[in-house]
Amino acid sequence: MFDFHEKRKLKGYLYSTPMIVGLFLFSALLSTSVYARYLSEREMAGKRETLSRELDVLKMKASALEAEVAHLHSDRGIEEEIRDRYEVSKKGEQVVVILESAEDKKATITPIVQSEDEKGSFWSFLW
Repeated sequence: MFDFHEKRKLKGYLYSTPMIVGLFLFSALLSTSVYARYLSEREMAGKRETLSRELDVLKMKASALEAEVAHLHSDRGIEEEIRDRYEVSKKGEQVVVILESAEDKKATITPIVQSEDEKGSFWSFLW
C-alpha cells in the first residue's frame, strides 16, 4: 500500500502545472538553441563551398605558374623572355625595324570632303 501512495504523490508532482510549464520552457529554449546551430551550420556549408571553388581556382593558377617557371628554366624560355622584355639580338643577328614612310601615311589617310553640290538638299537627304 505504501508504494501505491508514493507513486501517486510522484505522479502528482510530475503532472502538476508548474512542472509541465517548466518542461515546456526548457524544450523551447533547447529548440531555439538547436535552430541557431542549424543556421550556423548552413552558413558554414555555404562558406565551405565558396572557399572550395576559390581553392580550385588557386590550384589552377598555381599549376599555370609552375608550367611557366618550368618553361623559364629552359634555355629557350630564358631567351624568349629576354627577347620579349628587351630588344636584343644575338651575335650575327640583325634587328629590323619597319617604319611607315610619310608617303604611305598620306596615301592611307584621305580626307573626305563634300561640296555643297554633292551634299544635296534636305529633301534629297530624307529621300
